[in-house]
Amino acid sequence: MMLGQTKVEIGISRKNRDSGADLLRVFLMLTIVTHHCIVHGLGLVCLGSNAAPAAENHQVVLYVLNALCVCAVNGFFWLSGYFGIRRNWSKMAAMLLKCMVYAFLVGAFWQIYTQEFHGESLVSLLVQSVRNAAIEYWFMTAYFCLCFLAPYLNQVLHEIPVREKWIFMWGMILIDVYLGFRYNAIGIGTGYTLYHALTMYVIGYCCKEAENSDFRRWGKRSLLLTGYLLIGLLLGMRVYSLIDQGQYLKAWHQFSYNSPVILAASVALCLAFVNLRGENRLVSLLAKLGPYTLGVYLLSDSSIARGFLYVPMRRWVIAGGERAYAPKILIYALIIFTICITIEMIIQTSIQWMKKRKK
Repeated sequence: MMLGQTKVEIGISRKNRDSGADLLRVFLMLTIVTHHCIVHGLGLVCLGSNAAPAAENHQVVLYVLNALCVCAVNGFFWLSGYFGIRRNWSKMAAMLLKCMVYAFLVGAFWQIYTQEFHGESLVSLLVQSVRNAAIEYWFMTAYFCLCFLAPYLNQVLHEIPVREKWIFMWGMILIDVYLGFRYNAIGIGTGYTLYHALTMYVIGYCCKEAENSDFRRWGKRSLLLTGYLLIGLLLGMRVYSLIDQGQYLKAWHQFSYNSPVILAASVALCLAFVNLRGENRLVSLLAKLGPYTLGVYLLSDSSIARGFLYVPMRRWVIAGGERAYAPKILIYALIIFTICITIEMIIQTSIQWMKKRKK
């Protein structure tokens, strides 16, 4: 079968799922939540405004942890390319509806919590939910566009020779890194763009085709994970040094999704997980959470959710002293992840139960 005809299920399906890929999805989503704890909870996002971080937050361990976590978004786009996307209008519509419903649920929860919920606000909230589905969730906007373009891209990549595929891939990376990361060119930017999503998709596609070649033979999991950790360590130290020099904006720029080192770390991490078989019971159990990770993102990554999920974390984290920062951040992220994925599992189980009842 052509790779251009391979299919990524958008809904919850466990047929022929790759346990390593599902385990990777769980890890990626947990690291995204951890990343948000750092940048939104502790206010590291201030670097993007060329402002110094709070003195108590200036720790190399936080920058290393963030460097290891920021690779996660790249990983989801890479997975799409690795398994391939076949356009399915009904599933795309279902995903769009899910984004709107979750945006509505988060907004409604916030209004009820702040005692601002009433009849007029309900109508306003419904309108905002449609808008937020496209604006609040930037990743989903890029992913919807990717779902539309990927089948055409698959066909092109399938037809051209292997050598041309790799030239095409490296060309896209060069444009993404040189014009995007280095010069922040319009339309390419620092990773929050469709072009970057397409670049990661192509990288994933080419990695899939090369999995039986020498590229995969030398790619031992221990070596790949060591490379991922080493990049995170060095990048975190680099950011710490730049902040010491007062170069806050440049320090923040190092965490761009299309940074060459972030790209390398993302690919190394993904290759270390895919095709990992669930021989261990714990691995198999955790992999079963993979299909539910989208719900975690939708419940935790809107501007409203960030306000009541991440901001209150700061007081609790700093109370234990600087040495407790990293463990507390990881604990807090795990709590948010667990709550959100439990809510998603309850929702999906209820939907499946109602479907069976109708039959």
